[in-house]
Amino acid sequence: MIGLGWWGLALLIVYPLQIIRRTARMPGQWLDRLRFACLEQLTRFPEALGQVRFARDWFFGRQGRLIEYK
Repeated sequence: MIGLGWWGLALLIVYPLQIIRRTARMPGQWLDRLRFACLEQLTRFPEALGQVRFARDWFFGRQGRLIEYK
């Protein structure tokens, strides 16, 4: 465990297990389910980044940026 520690090892194990779990629970063809589950897990990283930025701004009392969709 060079540099990863137990938390890094847990993350390396959790994400593939989540992909397998999501693939097993979805309807449809196996390859489509696998692709969807992999892409679904990739969306977790930007989502977590947004939550960390929100918490950081809240902690330091900063006003968050407004995102406008047209």
